[in-house]
Amino acid sequence: MAMITCENCGAEISDKALKCPKCGVKIKKKSAISKIGKKNWIVIGCIFGVVIAGILGIKIFQDVNEAKLDSADEYVLRCAEILMQEEGNISLENDILYSAKDDGNTYVIIEFRSGSGRDVAYFENQKYLGTDTDYARIENRGYDDVKAGRITQSEYEEILEKKVAFGSAKVELAGWNLMAKMGSSGSENMHLVSAKKIGKKLGISYPK
Repeated sequence: MAMITCENCGAEISDKALKCPKCGVKIKKKSAISKIGKKNWIVIGCIFGVVIAGILGIKIFQDVNEAKLDSADEYVLRCAEILMQEEGNISLENDILYSAKDDGNTYVIIEFRSGSGRDVAYFENQKYLGTDTDYARIENRGYDDVKAGRITQSEYEEILEKKVAFGSAKVELAGWNLMAKMGSSGSENMHLVSAKKIGKKLGISYPK
């Protein structure tokens, strides 16, 4: 039991007493702030301020870090801009695959959604090859179509060239999917670029 001094008569009394047994004056209870003390409240306030500043600092660091683009990010950003020009309003569905090959070819594969629905776009050396939907239209085209007069020889040769490019890009996607299943996070030359980072730069929707 703690002892306090009566403010009226100066007698020492219990801090539990409701009035002074000597003079009969009611005892005023000190507030929580008074009990803790001003110095302690200043310390608590400083700690709270440091915590808030730390949280804000982390948030600012994250925002600055997200805004920075490395060479792969810049490369993918350009491909995404081309995709917007070709497909109109789009939203990103997943992080974007970037793959720079030793033979000098670089592939970018973007899963996106447009007014036509969900699709996958393929790029080879920043050249837009088309989407899975586009590939489905030419997949079964062959020389028989030339002989039947349905397409010209030059159209047939263009289709062959597209098939080869599509095939190479799809091999990259299959290779990445296999690596992901094995738990690999990729490498400098083959990895996923943040859809959030690209989406923010272009002002389009991205997966949260």
